[in-house]
Amino acid sequence: GLEIRAYFDAVLISESEQLRKPQVEIFQRAMNQLGTSSATSVFIGDNPSSDIAGAKGAGIKAIWKRSLLWAEPREADAIIDELNEIPVTLERLSNY
Repeated sequence: GLEIRAYFDAVLISESEQLRKPQVEIFQRAMNQLGTSSATSVFIGDNPSSDIAGAKGAGIKAIWKRSLLWAEPREADAIIDELNEIPVTLERLSNY
């Protein structure tokens, strides 16, 4: 519906997968489709429980896109306010 599929190598839709974040299996399926592992993956999301906790549960580094709807998640590896911060944040995460 968002017409964004062309921008991504994999798109998983909860209804099609019959899984929902924070279930670890949906993160694992995404990594399998991308041919990657949790050690080399980063997930970016705005929901602390489904996105950040879900990614961390799957062993993935997690970047929280700040949202006024939620309290800041302590387990996030990084926090951004704008999407244009992603490249520098990824670089910083790769250095630790």
